[in-house]
Amino acid sequence: MYCIRCGLQLPDDAKSCSRCGTPVPGMAPPQSGLPWAILACVCCCPATGIVAIVYALKSAELFKQQKWEEARKAAAKSVRWSWISVHTAIVLTLAYMVYGVILLYQQLDQFDQLMK
Repeated sequence: MYCIRCGLQLPDDAKSCSRCGTPVPGMAPPQSGLPWAILACVCCCPATGIVAIVYALKSAELFKQQKWEEARKAAAKSVRWSWISVHTAIVLTLAYMVYGVILLYQQLDQFDQLMK
């Protein structure tokens, strides 16, 4: 196999040209996680969802610049921040539910005292 830009002979397992950095045809960009980041931002926790979106967009830009390893790391960070967003939403929802139950019991206790 040969590089399509500079003509250097490449090993069969090459992902990019060692001379000019051109990706071997068929090399796909890393899964940036942008759809999940957007969902995490809209549905879960906007603060951490925005961080996930930024990393997803950074991953795509790094891939265009042929910085493969950095693009892969940015994509992994995007997915990580999406999960952080989901877990944050779950924890906050559970905390809100516990708070609601506590308030309910306080109201029931006050109602019982009024009925006596």
